[in-house]
Formats: sequence, structure tokens, C-alpha cells
Amino acid sequence: SVLLLPAATKYRRPGEAETVQPLSSLFDQVTHVALDVVCLLLATRRGVDNAAAAAAHANTE
Repeated sequence: SVLLLPAATKYRRPGEAETVQPLSSLFDQVTHVALDVVCLLLATRRGVDNAAAAAAHANTE
């Protein structure tokens, strides 16, 4: 599978979205949101809610 994220990068290639954000900030933000959606879809399919995910997550604090 391929996930295409048409967001501006620091290279400013033709066809990328216009942005005033520096370097790859827009791409970083779009990637974060897109991967959050992927995680939410997988969690829903597997029946994992926030409490279950928090219980299984490593505590790095």
C-alpha cells in the first residue's frame, strides 16, 4: 500500500501545496495527522480503546 501525502517539503517540488511554513513543517504535520488516523482505524478494528492502549503503553516519564 502507498499513502500519498501531498504536502510541501523543504525541496518545494512542482505540484506541492503552497505554504508559508518553513522547510518541511507542513509535511511533518500532515504525516502526523495521517498516521494518527491509521492508528485510530487499526485500534477500532481491533477493539482497542484509549484505556487499553494506555495500559499497554510503555511509561517513559
